[in-house]
Amino acid sequence: MSASLDRLRHKAGELKSKRSTLVSNLFELEKSLSEILDGFDIPAYTKDVTLEMHAPDERTYGHLYFSDGALKVAYRCTDEDYHDAMQGIRADEQSYSVLHISTVQAKWLEKLAFAENIISLTADLEQRLDELTGLTDASIEELTKIFGAQTAQIQEDTLDVLKSFDKELIKGWTVAHALISSEPAESITRSSSYIESICKHILIGMKAPLPNKQEMSSLINECVKALGLSEDADANEDLRALVGSIKGVCQSIGTMRSHFGIAHGAAPHAYKATEHEARLINTCAAAASVFLIKRYQNKQQ
Repeated sequence: MSASLDRLRHKAGELKSKRSTLVSNLFELEKSLSEILDGFDIPAYTKDVTLEMHAPDERTYGHLYFSDGALKVAYRCTDEDYHDAMQGIRADEQSYSVLHISTVQAKWLEKLAFAENIISLTADLEQRLDELTGLTDASIEELTKIFGAQTAQIQEDTLDVLKSFDKELIKGWTVAHALISSEPAESITRSSSYIESICKHILIGMKAPLPNKQEMSSLINECVKALGLSEDADANEDLRALVGSIKGVCQSIGTMRSHFGIAHGAAPHAYKATEHEARLINTCAAAASVFLIKRYQNKQQ
């Protein structure tokens, strides 16, 4: 009798230990998935399996469910199926109760945590990531087309304005634009220098004194001061905000030049400018220069 009890005690202890290991492994899986998908709330499911039989035609069934960084068990019973059928609720509209794995009984977890089921969960996540990546790629492609068309229009407008202002500046602008993809840092430096040249030309053209410190912030401040606002008093308030934004854009271009350009050299392991940053700065420089030149030309007339 004692030997039988010892065997039972050993087997029960062994089962408890294995179930504890199972739960620990599921927590590790949850942690790994959460780290991998950090920042993404991508729900994934496994197929339903029977979790518990209550009678020949009565059972509780469910599946593993990962969402918002947590691994859960979604479950329902056949009584609910019968009730939903009587209410005319379709299968795809049926609701499940959900428990976190920490509160699920071990005998359910044993039914869910077999190898094929875990593989199907990760495969579902991979498929959903692929679908989202495809959607994102399609969106990027469409936005790139739109942005490319806008950039081409901005470039055309800038060249037209420069031809009527000072053709000497065309080279500075076109070189800055041409280097966006191949040499982003050089493009940023040249875009900044281009805006500084615009400001100097405007100040000289208006016979206004150049600032002692000929850097972006000083040049744009003096340029805007010399250009003034609108002759229409009613428009002054709106233009004040607009001109403040233009100044902010130009000063930011100067700051980006200091951080990412090559004008002041680069420290080892320094952040490297990307094409997207260079394109943004170049486009902003073009838009700001067109505004300043147009304002100058209107002022002269």
